[in-house]
Amino acid sequence: MKRKDGVPLDKVKIQLKRDYFAGLVSGDIRPEKWSEVPRSLNGIRDWDKPDLGLFRIGHGNNFSRESAENGEVVKEIDEHRKKIDLKYPKPKKIKIASPRKAQKLKAKQAQDAIRQADANDIKIANELHRDRALADLDRRELELEKASNVRLEDDIRAKDAEIARLRAQILRSV
Repeated sequence: MKRKDGVPLDKVKIQLKRDYFAGLVSGDIRPEKWSEVPRSLNGIRDWDKPDLGLFRIGHGNNFSRESAENGEVVKEIDEHRKKIDLKYPKPKKIKIASPRKAQKLKAKQAQDAIRQADANDIKIANELHRDRALADLDRRELELEKASNVRLEDDIRAKDAEIARLRAQILRSV
């Protein structure tokens, strides 16, 4: 049944959409692009493809699972829609960052890299200062040890001289 303008009545439109979605599920019908096939009941209701013989359904009350007149047919369409979603998952949209977001991201990454480099420079500088201080302490200890060794060597020479003198004294008295 058609209206005066040649467009079918809602009941016929709903049955045509049911037949189309049944054909998609069975594989008898292949759309040019799966991304153009609506994946919700509201999308199916609003879908208008006159070249396929599918027209927008005028009032939402006519295209409802609870509708007394068309509810069973709408439930069939919904079942077909669910099968299509399982068989042919909806392609995920690729997010393309806006140039402004990309600039902000690059700026943040550059700032993070600078902060990391600064932190590494500070760490290296602290290690350098610590190593220099330890080296200075080692140098001072070495100088103190050398001075102590010089004093001990002088004491040993003095003791050796005293021993030699005492030996010579003992040898003269004997």
